[in-house]
Amino acid sequence: MRPLALSLTGFRSYPTPVTVEFTGRSLVAALGDTGAGKSSLLDAITFALFRKSSWDAKEPRQLIADGAQAMSVELTFLHDGQRWHVHRTMHATNANAGRHHLKNLDTGEEIDNATAVDARIRTVLQMSYDTFLRVGLLPQGKFDQLLTAAPRERSERLRELFGAESLESVQQMAARHCLTLKGLLGDARVKRAVMPEDPEQAAAEAGKAADAATARAERLNTAIDRITALQEETTTARAVAEAAATAARTLSARTVTDAHTVLDELEPVAAAIASRRDTLDQRAAQAATREGELTAAITAADTGGEGGDALGKAAVVLETLAERAEEHRGERDRLAALTEQLANESAAIVATEAELTKRADHAKPLAEAARAAADASQEIRTCATTVRTLVTAAISTVRRVADTASDQAAAVAKRDVVREDVGPLQAESATAEKDATNAETQLETLQLRDKAAAIAAELHPGGDCLVCRRKLPADFEPASETGTAELAAAREQLREAKASRDKAAGRLAEARAAVTAAEEAVSERGREHQSTQHKAQDATANAVRAFADLAALAAATKADFDAESAAATLTAAAAALALPAADAAHLEQSSERYTAPITDAVTACEQAAAAHAERLQSDVHGRTAVIEAERKALAGRRSSHQRDLDDAAAASERHARAVARMAAEVRALPVRIQAMLPGEAIDVSADDAAAAAAAVAARLTEIQGLFDERETQRSHKDAVLDLQRALDQENRTAVERPLNELRGALGRVFN
Repeated sequence: MRPLALSLTGFRSYPTPVTVEFTGRSLVAALGDTGAGKSSLLDAITFALFRKSSWDAKEPRQLIADGAQAMSVELTFLHDGQRWHVHRTMHATNANAGRHHLKNLDTGEEIDNATAVDARIRTVLQMSYDTFLRVGLLPQGKFDQLLTAAPRERSERLRELFGAESLESVQQMAARHCLTLKGLLGDARVKRAVMPEDPEQAAAEAGKAADAATARAERLNTAIDRITALQEETTTARAVAEAAATAARTLSARTVTDAHTVLDELEPVAAAIASRRDTLDQRAAQAATREGELTAAITAADTGGEGGDALGKAAVVLETLAERAEEHRGERDRLAALTEQLANESAAIVATEAELTKRADHAKPLAEAARAAADASQEIRTCATTVRTLVTAAISTVRRVADTASDQAAAVAKRDVVREDVGPLQAESATAEKDATNAETQLETLQLRDKAAAIAAELHPGGDCLVCRRKLPADFEPASETGTAELAAAREQLREAKASRDKAAGRLAEARAAVTAAEEAVSERGREHQSTQHKAQDATANAVRAFADLAALAAATKADFDAESAAATLTAAAAALALPAADAAHLEQSSERYTAPITDAVTACEQAAAAHAERLQSDVHGRTAVIEAERKALAGRRSSHQRDLDDAAAASERHARAVARMAAEVRALPVRIQAMLPGEAIDVSADDAAAAAAAVAARLTEIQGLFDERETQRSHKDAVLDLQRALDQENRTAVERPLNELRGALGRVFN
């Protein structure tokens, strides 16, 4: 999930509308002092996705900014190549007035209602709120929750993060389905156990077994007939033996005097026994000879690879050889067609990948242009901010020029007024000075006169003057003394005159000081006015240069900005605003009237650049989304194709092993049977297999006949052996015992 844009109002540290753009930025950092609102941005993203904060999942209403009645959060994000826009609002007092809306900007899907939006976002992101806090957003002090979580909780978070929950549900469903199938398979096996593996083959084998049993029964009937004949001969021999034994007993009972008669009676019996022995010996020799011949023939067949076991195995092999060869040929053709199909698919995948690469390469210039447009838009936005700042500074400085001009004019007017006040004060001061001098002279005169009267009172005519040392005339009379009232009046007049003089001098000094201050103020206001004019010129020049920079940036995009017109407008505004205004309101209106065309042009340029960058970015996103979707589909197609290749390789390997096993089985057949088949086992046809099977069956019947005949000869030989044993017993009873008795009797006679 990648955020593209975040807008929030009334949210924690952002009571006023704020929009944060993440588009075109691969790495974003939120920097600022504590309380600046960094965590609020993360809380806004968390609230937009899960309707909760990163620090309290219970009461999101605490996210509403202080003093705000409601909050609004809008988040546009990109996930799996699709753009989503979620908008949530919440009121501080009315819990039912909130709005929750989710929209897929690519497919047009729209969802309302908080619960439905929450569920859809969880499905899209494949993670819950808790998992998001542990792997997507790491709150302060909780960054290690995933690492320190218990194994069971960590496993749950990781399963949810990687979408393993759906796999587990599928696994459980598959396990239940497997148990059901196992039960059905067990029932099927129980029912199938009582049936032949291959009913048709079982019927054919039963028919062949019946034919073989019939042939074996015929051979056994022949053997039984022969054994019956031998048993009859044995019975006859036993009867003869009994008769001989009876005769022997009769002879033994006779006296020795009948010796010649006994011998005459024993001679034919012995001759008959000898003849029968010769006959039995011949029959035993014939049976042994025939048995040896049959054994040699059977051994030769075994040595030649055509023994009963070999032929039985050959029959089993040939029974399904044609069918297996046909299946292997079909599998070979299927694998060949599949190989060709997979080769075509591989070529198609390579061609598609090359086409996607080519389209991606073609999209790269557009992406570069979009990035360049975004960068240019950002530069234009920055430059536009600079232009606005410089224009504001220039206008402010120009308005300061008008203010300083007004201040200078006021200072000059004040100086002129002060200067006009100095003249009367100077005349007044001179008059006061003159009055004070006169009063002082008058007082001095009165004082001198008073002193002179005092001195003259002590002088006489004809005496020396104390002052000039001349002799006083005879008619000298001392002057009368000044009156006290007159001196007091002179002194009061002098004090008043001095007070008036000092007051006039003070007022004159103040007036002159005011003139000096006014002169200095005029000079200061003049310097300030001149300095402000220079600053206004510099600020205007800076703004004009910023106009040129903005025009240069705008020239590289679809935006347009007339730097010369803006400079002329700013110059005219500076000239007009530099004149003293009648009032502040008129000056403010004039400033807005002059700067509005410039700010409007800057805003239009900025918006045009942003719109151009957004159009390019939208085009890039559209093309990239299509290419990424096709790449994703191609990846799935490639994965499926690889599985098909693996399956085809495994099938080819199994087919090769099966063909090799069949070829080995064919090579294990008797040489004569191999010669009847094609060189390659896979080329065996039904006719080839039928002819070979017929030859094997004929040879197997022939070999079985040899076995049956050998068993007959062995049975005959055993019967002859029984007859020989009976004949020997008969000889001992009918011949040897009477002869022994006769010899004993003769011995007793001669002794």
